[in-house]
Parts: sequence; C-alpha cells; structure tokens
Amino acid sequence: MAENWYPIVGGGCTKCLACTVACPIGNLTFQNGQINLTDYKLCPEGCEACKIMCLYKVITMFDGSNESIIAAFTGSCKCGCGGHH
Repeated sequence: MAENWYPIVGGGCTKCLACTVACPIGNLTFQNGQINLTDYKLCPEGCEACKIMCLYKVITMFDGSNESIIAAFTGSCKCGCGGHH
C-alpha cells in the first residue's frame, strides 16, 4: 500500500466497468453513475491492473510526481510517454 500510488480515471471513461472487475482488492467501485476509488491508500504500489484492463486507456497512475498529475489531466507527459506510465 502506498499513499502516492493510485489510479486517476479520466474524463473519457465509458463506464464499461472493466477496471472495477480487474481491481484485485475491489478498491474501484461504480456508484452514482461514476467510477469511485474507495480508499487511495489501499492501492498496492506498482499495481496497474485497472489501467491495463481499461479498453479506452483513460486511467493513469498517480505516483506523487508532477508528471503523473500532468498525464492524468492532459493525457500527455513531459517525459514523452504519452501519459502511459
């Protein structure tokens, strides 16, 4: 578990729920018409199961860096990865 490692679901989410199924600890849920992260502190550091399962690639992982924030909100990163850390 890590305080600086959790998914950010972008605005292009189609609510297909693949990420909620993929989460090994059930930390992503669908409530009130949106995907919710139950507790960001519970995400296992390095886990990308939800991101990998996202068919539309709208999930980025926050890792505490400025680059991960930029990637989450713009879809791109200064490092040139295309926002796919």
